[in-house]
Amino acid sequence: MGTARLAWIAELIDADSDARYDPLALTRQTVSSREETVRITREQREFGVVSEFDMAQAEALLAAARAELPGYEAQFDAQVFAIATLLNQPASSVQAQMRRGSRQPRSPGSSRAGLPADLLRNRPDLRSAE
Repeated sequence: MGTARLAWIAELIDADSDARYDPLALTRQTVSSREETVRITREQREFGVVSEFDMAQAEALLAAARAELPGYEAQFDAQVFAIATLLNQPASSVQAQMRRGSRQPRSPGSSRAGLPADLLRNRPDLRSAE
């Protein structure tokens, strides 16, 4: 029973930390920055300050940043669905909490892992060796 509970907590923590890492927010900031760069480069192109190559390069960087967004959104959704499954809650409510940056979830009941010596005693390879 205790081992299953620790495994459940470990899965929950793993999914939560992966979802909260959120490279999606960073990529959105990158897209915004690249859009501004394209705008500035386009203005400079009109005045003949930058070449067509520079303009194409700025647009390619913007397109690459935009291309990363769907993958990160899917990764975030997958982690949210894993959390919802582990907590036995609707995914929509978990997703709403995760998107607004709510506090870390708490596991029901006690989350004491025990003494370090208990960890060694519970290892199957050490038990069989005894």
